[in-house]
Amino acid sequence: IILYSGPYYNLFKIPILSKIYDVLFTESIDRTMNKILTKSNLATKYLSSKGYHNVKTIGVGQDISRFNEEQEVQNKTSEIIKYMKKRRTLLTVGSIDDRKNFPYTLRIFRTLLGQDDNYQLLVIGDGDRRYVNRHLNKLPSKIKNKIKFVGKIKNQQLQFIYPYAHAFLLPSKKEIFGMVLLEAMYFKAPVISSYNGGSTTMIKKNENGFICNINIEDISHWVSLIVKLNDTYLHDKIVNNAHNTIDQSFTWDALVDSFLQ
Repeated sequence: IILYSGPYYNLFKIPILSKIYDVLFTESIDRTMNKILTKSNLATKYLSSKGYHNVKTIGVGQDISRFNEEQEVQNKTSEIIKYMKKRRTLLTVGSIDDRKNFPYTLRIFRTLLGQDDNYQLLVIGDGDRRYVNRHLNKLPSKIKNKIKFVGKIKNQQLQFIYPYAHAFLLPSKKEIFGMVLLEAMYFKAPVISSYNGGSTTMIKKNENGFICNINIEDISHWVSLIVKLNDTYLHDKIVNNAHNTIDQSFTWDALVDSFLQ
């Protein structure tokens, strides 16, 4: 029996119930399982602290085959690529909300433009329009004019967009793993991420991506990394190493080996 575990979720949101569950079931589960595998290093650390033994991190797999089935660039995607070629483009993909830390992304972008205005921000995903406008209205028009929202696009079309990103930003407050990290790294977009399950499992700092804190005082660090990627040698090293990381260790074919070993 193999236990492939994500995080706990306390359905009743009463802290004592998790402790009761651990007392009643942890020992028997730990004894019964042949293997305990987790999605992230953070999950491994968490389960080990609760008394589980021989816990191993294997990550989450990328299904490459579904991207291989899509070879044609759609018209909307083509227009997005034309936009990205105009100047260095910061890219975000996913829901536009507080969990994804949308206001923090805007702070990073505003600070960056204060140093160099040859950047633009591309936002792929949906969010509550009132929420988005509330935060956009805090920005000067010259900054808002460099932000483009394209809504949702077909997931397989992202493979044509990622390579044109100067940097892919994921400053999420909460992220169990982050499938977009897998995609961005595989399709060679330089990743700058907050600390989360996926980033701390897949990213080796300064080798295949970057991890930053998301406090207000850390915005300058995000900006410095974005500027640092103007170095073509560093950019190419990061994206090539990132692609190889996913290709060799985080496809479902690669993860099968971890189940069988």
